[in-house]
Amino acid sequence: MISALPKTAWLRAILLLGLLWTTVPVNAAETDYMDMITRYVGRLNNIYDGTWAYTFTTTDKRKDEVRVRRVDPSKADYRERDILLTVNGEPPTAKRLSQHLRQMEKRESRRKRNGARAHEDPSRPNEKPGKEKDRFLAALIPDSIHEIKREGDLLHLGFKATEPGREGIFEKLDGTLVLDTRDEYIKELQLRPTGPFYPFFLTKVEDALLVVHFGLVNGEPVQQSATWKLLGQALIVKNLDADMEVVWEQFEKVTPAVPL
Repeated sequence: MISALPKTAWLRAILLLGLLWTTVPVNAAETDYMDMITRYVGRLNNIYDGTWAYTFTTTDKRKDEVRVRRVDPSKADYRERDILLTVNGEPPTAKRLSQHLRQMEKRESRRKRNGARAHEDPSRPNEKPGKEKDRFLAALIPDSIHEIKREGDLLHLGFKATEPGREGIFEKLDGTLVLDTRDEYIKELQLRPTGPFYPFFLTKVEDALLVVHFGLVNGEPVQQSATWKLLGQALIVKNLDADMEVVWEQFEKVTPAVPL
């Protein structure tokens, strides 16, 4: 749901919202929570489904850099579907533009090779673009859902999730959903580890926090901002530390140039 964020698999796996029922028995209260989450998820717009144009700003606090890009799937030329507008308030240098264009060329090559909605792992169909909604509740453990607190119209629910082959990663993560019960949409998703853990070989996560905020745009719930913090190390020598903020804005519904 959030491709602008770092593509760490263990976090992408749970940053996804949607509809898929489970056969695990749950009590009445848990069923009510599942029903509520399902209805709210059904209203959420996936801005990465190829039918939305938007501008997003990435603030990298460790690099002291602010990047602004405009995404518009309606453009026939792939080089115009994702444009780097500014870096730190200035037009991007020729070097940065060249780097960005190479990324777009690689993306277009993958699309032509695999198809617009294809994914490199056919054994995980819910990881295809556009399947984010299905993936979230497929991973959500219904009997883990519990009420944390209520603040007026806001209901805070805690949850756990899992996926086949990734159980060891997910068991170290706690999630929170903040639901707006008046306007009936997901207002916030939070994800944090229960303590230091090793998601991959020779990779240690000391601490992390991911918070995604949703809001109403013309009455439609969409993601509007996210904060991401990570403290960790990979292969003993590579620093994984990150402190980033992303803001999505200037939404527009469009007809995609490439068939979905």
